[in-house]
Amino acid sequence: MLTFDGGVRFNHGNKTKLLPIQKMDPEYIYLEIPNNYIMTVSAFDEVKIGQIIASGEDECLPPVCSGISGTVESVNESTVTIKNDFKNHIYPGLSSVDIPLTTLETNEIISVLQFMGIYDEDVKLAEKIKKSSGKIENIIVSCTCSEPPSVISYRLLEEYAKEFIGGLKILIHATKARAGIIAINDDDISLKLNLAKEINDPKLISFRIVENKYPIENEKCLIYTLTRKEYNRENLIENSRCLVLTAESVINTYLSFTTGIPAVRKFFSVSDGLKESKNLSVPIGTRISDILEFCGGTIRKDPQVIEGGFMTGKPISEDNTICHSTSCVTVVEKEDSVISSKSEDCIRCGRCIKVCPMMLKPIYLYSNIIYERHEKNEHSGISHCINCGCCSYVCPSNLPLSQTISDSLKSISKHD
Repeated sequence: MLTFDGGVRFNHGNKTKLLPIQKMDPEYIYLEIPNNYIMTVSAFDEVKIGQIIASGEDECLPPVCSGISGTVESVNESTVTIKNDFKNHIYPGLSSVDIPLTTLETNEIISVLQFMGIYDEDVKLAEKIKKSSGKIENIIVSCTCSEPPSVISYRLLEEYAKEFIGGLKILIHATKARAGIIAINDDDISLKLNLAKEINDPKLISFRIVENKYPIENEKCLIYTLTRKEYNRENLIENSRCLVLTAESVINTYLSFTTGIPAVRKFFSVSDGLKESKNLSVPIGTRISDILEFCGGTIRKDPQVIEGGFMTGKPISEDNTICHSTSCVTVVEKEDSVISSKSEDCIRCGRCIKVCPMMLKPIYLYSNIIYERHEKNEHSGISHCINCGCCSYVCPSNLPLSQTISDSLKSISKHD
């Protein structure tokens, strides 16, 4: 089994991974329109699934498309509100890619990815493919779920094995990579058997079993785990000759190519703090409040919604909407979502150093920031911090190590 130094292994036993993905369609969606986009619809227009709602002024910007069919309720400078008619009518102008894969050029595949609006976490997949084409040897797909409570990668591979392997073949062809590598947790080896049924060329696509230890999802940790080589964050793709992708973006590639429908839905887990945990597929633009209601409401006395996992999640409002980067939604007590001010002096236990996956010394970085010895941190590798939060998680003195280092990095970035 492959692993890396540091990190934290959680024994959370999440039962949500046993729950199949449910499709949820809300009464309304609220599509956020960026500043550099032009509206293509007006109030009271009838729209269908996959129809363009707003187009980017620059041709490299993917269009904003509707994930439901219905009527445009309102249009303002930044939001289009659409009421669902629940008829699921598909926009008639959409069509699948019927050209054989082997005859498609890289730029043709990139154009499809661009139009389909597929994201890999919060980065446009078309940009990643364009940047890496001809420069990599391997595509590594992270199918790990080490940060609780998200288990959506597991469910996607259980239910979309054919689509996953098909999408990976498309992206291998687009990047001219030699092979695809599927990284699976040691807790989820059964997924290997499920996926292997869809692979007809084991030399093209293979598996690596990695320890289910956080933050294995981070691309630097995963590349090191598989290659045993360290690379700087700058020019990571070029130097490692590896491209790390998520299972969802790979599956969305296949679905968009075979159906012609843009990536207008999002897969994610809803777990902890609700009456019912679920794995969901919802249209982009669905409000958090509608999702909480669909899951039976919260069981917290003073609820605070968190977007993301326990380690990297951020507090959000119930009026927020599901976006391309959403992987998990949880609800905690509001007091638990605030960084505690009740910290004590460092006891020099060294736990933060032991768990740091980047082999940094968080307590020294923290002390240099507190005492404004910033020049020392420049030579201590602070720029290699991946903000995983492991150091703060294990600190018995409750020092805000990760948050302080993250804030310092943001300040450095602004001055640069």
